[in-house]
Formats: sequence, structure tokens, C-alpha cells
Amino acid sequence: MRNIWIIAQHEYLKNVKRLGFLLFTFGVPVFMLGFVLLSSFATIDFGQLFGRMLIPDGADQPVGFVDQSGRFTPLMPGYEADFQLYDTPDAGREALRGEEIRALLVVPESYSAADEEIQLIVREGASITETTPERSLLEPFFTEHLLRGENVSDDVRGLLADPYDLDRVSLGDGGGDSLGGAAQQVADSIVPYFAGILLVMTIFLTSGYLLQGVSNEKTSRIVEILLSSVSSRDLLAGKVFGLAALGLTQIAIWIGSVLLIGYGLSARAGIADIIASAFLNRPDFLLLATVYYLLGFLVYAALYGAAGAVGTSQQESQQLAGAFSFIAASPLFIAGLLFANPNGIIPRVLSFFPLTSPTMMLIRLPLAEVPTVDIVGSIVVLTITIPVMIWVGARLFRLGLLMYSQRPTFRQMWRALRQS
Repeated sequence: MRNIWIIAQHEYLKNVKRLGFLLFTFGVPVFMLGFVLLSSFATIDFGQLFGRMLIPDGADQPVGFVDQSGRFTPLMPGYEADFQLYDTPDAGREALRGEEIRALLVVPESYSAADEEIQLIVREGASITETTPERSLLEPFFTEHLLRGENVSDDVRGLLADPYDLDRVSLGDGGGDSLGGAAQQVADSIVPYFAGILLVMTIFLTSGYLLQGVSNEKTSRIVEILLSSVSSRDLLAGKVFGLAALGLTQIAIWIGSVLLIGYGLSARAGIADIIASAFLNRPDFLLLATVYYLLGFLVYAALYGAAGAVGTSQQESQQLAGAFSFIAASPLFIAGLLFANPNGIIPRVLSFFPLTSPTMMLIRLPLAEVPTVDIVGSIVVLTITIPVMIWVGARLFRLGLLMYSQRPTFRQMWRALRQS
């Protein structure tokens, strides 16, 4: 253990001074601080700014409307700004070509409960998000006009046009309600990606240092001196634990900057509740996220160390390690499936596979009430995998480090594992 501690300390102190690590680690807080200062001096409302960035071009244009059924003519008060009536489809198409409207709706003469199909005409090459009218705009319009002349109270008419407004809350430990509404929904979407991307980014960066260091030591033959003093297991384990501490330092700085600087930025942007919901109100998630991050990092660091030793050059080692990085990021590629059903069969299976478990669980935890068996089982699998990975990695580590100008074959690697 003494050798492992000394090597881990050496690896941490050596890599924490790297210019790339310092720039990447402190670049996030500096960038956020710049936004806070900019918003303070320029009085910029980032909430409105981000809203304008997310709203497609042309979304403020009216929707053209051709009423061949006679049910929607004339327009009721309050809809003149959002809808523009045209007498014929040709007139509406001409306005669409001239970009006076963003889309054209044509209600046929046969429009009824038996035939409710309506034609939507858009400009050629236009995207769906730019041209398709929002349901929140169309449903009140149709409801209000179809009920015109009917003996319906204003209250019922308003409810039919806009029947509900969901305010999402979740039960706290004491039976009270935690933060809900739009802020919670945004937080539920941002936090999983934020946590998963953080894990993948730190694996790329800090494990890359391990891969680079091992490749350099192998090329310069310094490793021969090291292996004469310590075992390959202690050497690899020390490097892995040292870089795991480096990754935790990076994560701690990032989370601290989000809580301190980011909260000030979010207050300026009008979204301070998102930060509070994402971090301050989820201590259980922060604890489990730290556990999964640390366990996942140890697994991949051992793999990166073995890849660095097996490759004949740093470039070849990076190519071998690229496959591991792709596996680590793979849960991010099926985000649509995860958001739709975070407790589905595929997410649950991938949660027990050690190479995808850390990222998958980091994404699942904020999205739903994950079964306890998944949490406990995935942690147990990762805990068992780490010593196995270090054991296998140490054997390949020693074999690869002592072979120069050639990559060990699968038969040689299998023999090294059997003879250990």
C-alpha cells in the first residue's frame, strides 16, 4: 500500500500542474464569471436572450388561414395578431411565398366530426419547428371558434380552450412538495446530460494523461527502472488512484463554480430555481453521482493504463482507448429512449454492464425513481469490476511495457493472464 500511495501522490502532483488541466478546469469558472460580470454591467436579461435563441426564425409571423367551411369567419377578438384570413388557397399561397406568413392552414368545406382533416402548407425546404403552429396556439383557436354561438359559460369556454396547466411537484421526505413547475422540468432535462457529459469529459482528459504517461515511460524505457522497484499491480493501481483524485478535484471545482458563480448567473437570467433544484435539493443524487463517478473513473483508468502499455506508440494507444471512450459515451446516444422510459429494459440492462453503468445511472437517477435493486446491484458490479480490471490490467500492463516496437498478440496476452 505504501508504494501505491507514493505513486498516486506523484501522479496527482505531476498532472495537476499541467497547463491543459489548469486551462480546462478553471476555464469553466472563468467563463461563468465573465457572464455574471457582463450581465451585471450590461444589464442583460439572459432569460430573454436564451429564449430568443431557442425560438425559431419566423415564429412571430402569423399563421395563414383559409376557411372554406365558414365556421371560423370572422376571426374572434384576440386572434387577429396570430392568424391571417385569406379568401382562397391561392391567395394564402402567394402570401406564403412572400414570407408574410409562416404557414397556411386550409379548412375544407367538408370539415366536421366525420372529416376533421386540415391541410397544412409550408414553404419548400422549411423545417418542422419553424413552420408547424404550436398546439397551444391552435387548440384555443379552434375551441373558441367552434363554440361561438353556443350557450356555454365563459368559464367553461375558457377551460375547454385551455383545460389544464400542469405544475409538476414531487413528494419530499417529510411529505411536503419539492420545487416544481417549469424549473423542475428544465432541471430534469439538464442535470442528467450535465452529469453524464462531466463523467465522459473527465475520463477523456485525466485518463488521457495516464495513457500518455504510460506510453512515454514505455518509449523512454523508464518503466524498466520502475518495475525493478515496484510490482506492475502497484504501479498501475497507484497511477489509477492518483488520476482518480485528479478527476475528483476537477469535478469539485466545477460543481463549486456552478453553485457559487452559476447561481448568481441564474438569478440574473431568471432561472435561479433550476440551479437550486438541480443541486441543492438533490443531496441523494449528488452522493450517488459522486459514487458512480469515482467507480466509473477507476474502471476506465485501469483500461486506459492497459491500452497505453499494449500499444506500440501513443497514437496506437489512443486508438485502442478510443473504443472505451465510445462505450462510456454510448448512453448519451440513446437519450431519447432514456427520457421516454428511464426504467425500461434496455436502460436497466446497461445499468448492470460495468462499462456503461456509470454514465447510464448518472442519466437515469434524476429522471425517475430508480429501483433500489438497480442502484445497489450496479454499485456492487462496479465494485467487483475494479479489482478485476486492475488485476487484468496489471498483467497486460507488465507484458506490454516490456515489449518494444511490437504489440502483444491476443495469444500472448491470454498466456500472460493464465500464467499469473
